[in-house]
Amino acid sequence: MNSVRHVEELLARAERTAGPGAFVALAADRALAEADTAATQVQAIEGGSFVLMATQVISPAGTDLFATTDEQRRLLSAGGGCSRVYGPDGRMITKEPDEGAEGLIHADIDLDEIVIAKIAYALARSLRAPRRDPSGPSSRATPSGRVGG
Repeated sequence: MNSVRHVEELLARAERTAGPGAFVALAADRALAEADTAATQVQAIEGGSFVLMATQVISPAGTDLFATTDEQRRLLSAGGGCSRVYGPDGRMITKEPDEGAEGLIHADIDLDEIVIAKIAYALARSLRAPRRDPSGPSSRATPSGRVGG
């Protein structure tokens, strides 16, 4: 199992065993911001929890300091502000951040939303579950000892 998949498994296990109010932090890579955003939303919905996606803003001066080759400058561009918080229903509950601005994000949360989201998710799963056909095979044993109808 690769390291990313291993971390995902550990996060999922920790989230399943945590009580209401569990927060999962995902570190986003600016180059993969769209994929990280989608993964964060899915994590919020599947886990029925508030999820923080944290990123670091890199200034042009920071790029000049850390990138010493053209290849590094290409990979390490200025900006990166896409930190946000998602609610248990997958909606972003922070303002859309300015990509180049440094600052903190904050969100007012209501922990009751976790319970509501988990109930809605469980209800949706139960409605999707296959129904047993009462006219189908029964589970009673026949005189020959076989199960069937």
